[in-house]
Amino acid sequence: MDDIFMITYANGTRELIPQTKPLEKEISIPTFTPKQMYRKGQEDANLYYKGNGAFGQQQQHFFLPLD
Repeated sequence: MDDIFMITYANGTRELIPQTKPLEKEISIPTFTPKQMYRKGQEDANLYYKGNGAFGQQQQHFFLPLD
């Protein structure tokens, strides 16, 4: 496909073919073990989870059984 620059159709219209450049550096995706992913999930939850109102940590004592 690198050899084609332009296509001229029978009706006179022309289409330029964009030239693609190869990636200079291959992008690698990090791989994690299930234990590492679990730990990352815990860290994210501690950092970003703030509760959701009535069912958050503030009113949780209403749902605990009294002995």
